[in-house]
Amino acid sequence: MALLMAILLLSPMVLAIVFFVVGLRYFGDLKFYLYSIGFFAFSISVLALFFSSSIAPTFFTYLRPRYRFNRTTRKVYVLRPKRYGGNVILDWDRVKAHVTWCAPREMTPDQIDDKFARQLRQERGGGPFGMRGLVLYWPPLGKR
Repeated sequence: MALLMAILLLSPMVLAIVFFVVGLRYFGDLKFYLYSIGFFAFSISVLALFFSSSIAPTFFTYLRPRYRFNRTTRKVYVLRPKRYGGNVILDWDRVKAHVTWCAPREMTPDQIDDKFARQLRQERGGGPFGMRGLVLYWPPLGKR
C-alpha cells in the first residue's frame, strides 16, 4: 500500500518531466512550457504536503519496535521512535507475549484479553496481510 502511494505521488513529477522534454523536442509553443512547469510545481507541492505525514514515517523510520529483554533486572525495553510513543520500560512479570498475532481494528484495549479475542487471534493470525511477528501486551494495572 505504501509503495503504491509513493508511486502515485511520484508519477505526476515524472509525467511533468516527460511532457517538458517532449515539448522541447516537438513543440515550440510557450503555453505548453508554462503548463509543464506549472504541473511540475503542483506535483512538488503535493509531494511536500504528504512527505512529512505519510512518506517519511513509512520509508525512513522503524515501523516495528525493537525489544530488549534484560534477565538481570527483569525488565523489557521497547525501543520506538518518539513519534510513536518513545521508549518504554516494562516489568517482565506483567508482559504477555503474542506470537503471530494482529489485533482486529474494531477491538478496544479492554476487549483484547477475553476469550472472544483469543478466538479472533487464532482465526486472523497475522492480520489481513499475513504479517507474522512478536507482539507484547501488558494489561492495565487494575487487571492481572
